[in-house]
Order: sequence, then C-alpha cells, then structure tokens
Amino acid sequence: SHGRPDAYTYWGKIVEFRMQNAKKAFTWYKKAADAGDAEGAFYVAKAYCEGSVDKTKSNSIDCYKWLNIAKANAKEPLLSVVQDAIKTVEEQISPEEKAAALKQAKAVTPAQETKKKRSFKLF
Repeated sequence: SHGRPDAYTYWGKIVEFRMQNAKKAFTWYKKAADAGDAEGAFYVAKAYCEGSVDKTKSNSIDCYKWLNIAKANAKEPLLSVVQDAIKTVEEQISPEEKAAALKQAKAVTPAQETKKKRSFKLF
C-alpha cells in the first residue's frame, strides 16, 4: 500500500521550501510519483529539468519522461502547467531524446494506473 501519495508530495514541499532541502524533498516527490501522484511526478520532472538535486544533473530525457508521466494522471489546474512545460521542453530536445523519454514514460505509466485501480477496489 502506498498510503496517500498526495501526502508524500505535500511533505516534499515542506522539506524543500521550509527546510530548504531539495535533495530530501526529491525523495518524497519520487515516492509520490511512484505511487501515481501527478503533482509528485511534476516535481520529479522539475528536479530533472533544473538539475536542482545533486544526483539529478539536468537531464532532458528524464525531465520529459516525468512530465509525460505527470500528464497521464494530472487534472486541472496542474494539467495546463504540465502541458505548457512539455511544450517548452519539446522546443529544446532532439527527436531522439523525445522518443526515448516517451518510451520510458509508457513503461512506467500503465503500472501506476493498474496499482491505482487495484487500490480503489479495496474500498
């Protein structure tokens, strides 16, 4: 069980913005994203796009991959923000990078959707 993925994202924001610890916040955002939280996936993408975490050097493929994972689960108003970010990144990456990122995103997204559906059947 993943608990409440949105709570992981919320805690990540507290750690990043109040405690000023981007590296530890990334761990929480990734946990939320892995559990299917669109906002968590957006913050993971942001870290990769900006290279704001030590281990996370600016990486176009991972940036675009996680934006597309976020898009798969996002609702408004986050969806518009994610779509705008995707357009911006698309202007800066090669067709090969885009294809690699989309392939990786598709490998992650269905598993998250399956986990999400299973958890709802329990209630």
